[in-house]
Amino acid sequence: MFSSRILIVGMIVILGISAFTAVRIINLGSDPDRTEKSLQAKLSMIERFSVIPILDGIEMHTIGEHRVKAIPYAVKFSAEEDFLLNTYREARPGLIHAKYALIANKKEVPFHPLEWAHNVLNAASYAEQTNRAPESRPLIDALVKQALGHAKESGPALYIGYPFRYRLADKTLEDPWFSGIAQAYVLAAWIKLYRLTGETKFKDLAEKTYRSFLQIRAKEGQKEPWVSFVDKAGYLWFEEYPSPTDPQPRVLNGHICAIMSLYSHYRLEPNPETLVLIRAGITTVCRYFNEFRRPGSVINYYLLGESQDYSPGRAVAQQEWLYKITEDPYVKQTWSAIKTDVAY
Repeated sequence: MFSSRILIVGMIVILGISAFTAVRIINLGSDPDRTEKSLQAKLSMIERFSVIPILDGIEMHTIGEHRVKAIPYAVKFSAEEDFLLNTYREARPGLIHAKYALIANKKEVPFHPLEWAHNVLNAASYAEQTNRAPESRPLIDALVKQALGHAKESGPALYIGYPFRYRLADKTLEDPWFSGIAQAYVLAAWIKLYRLTGETKFKDLAEKTYRSFLQIRAKEGQKEPWVSFVDKAGYLWFEEYPSPTDPQPRVLNGHICAIMSLYSHYRLEPNPETLVLIRAGITTVCRYFNEFRRPGSVINYYLLGESQDYSPGRAVAQQEWLYKITEDPYVKQTWSAIKTDVAY
């Protein structure tokens, strides 16, 4: 008897829902614009569900006052896979960038921390490969002095800034601004100099630069320098173009380069804190990879809109590196996907 009542009640509920749905369809049919908007919203929801992966093994960790998601990848550390420190396997004498300029329009700028770091990595690699450290020292000292002239300390952290105004999409970054990719390469440069010279001042500079990744943004519009933030879903980002307003650009290249620099730092100073940053960074890549991917075409550079990556070969190499250090099946899929999509 009780079952029969449940069945009858269930049928009434279903009939009621069906009638309500029919009325909704009739009403929508009388308003084409409303119908179109409703369909677009449903399609958008379906598309969103289709690109969000289901990740196994997510754990929550605390960094400062923030909770972040991280999968406990079994990261493999080796000198061979230290990507940034191995940037110049065949270094050359002199400067890679005799003058600093923007990639987009080649406009000359007074200082560019990313290109500066390439100069240092090349010079240190050349000295290492040719056993000419003493001869390279004047150039290295001049480069170090140049960078410190654009340094800003914020608590225990050191930032090397871009001394010019810059626009990206609808975002404006005021002079000086700081970047996750620049901090990544600067950190690698200090580590490279420490490994070349053994001088503790370079190790200290590396530690201060590393600390910038731990200074996670407290709120939108924060005035103090930052290059790390946690999104509303709990994923940790290392931002290439930190903007005073949300949404942030979320550049895949800069984010992965930051992971690479943290990998270099962990090899220098192994500690659980750095490992959490690395794992959290990789977890973010896996969560958002499908939102960057453009099947059959070049991957997006950032998530503000359509933004074709200017260097697909580099993007492939980065996904390959992530797989090599994790041997994770899902990371292998992201690498395979990007290889499938682009010529490189």
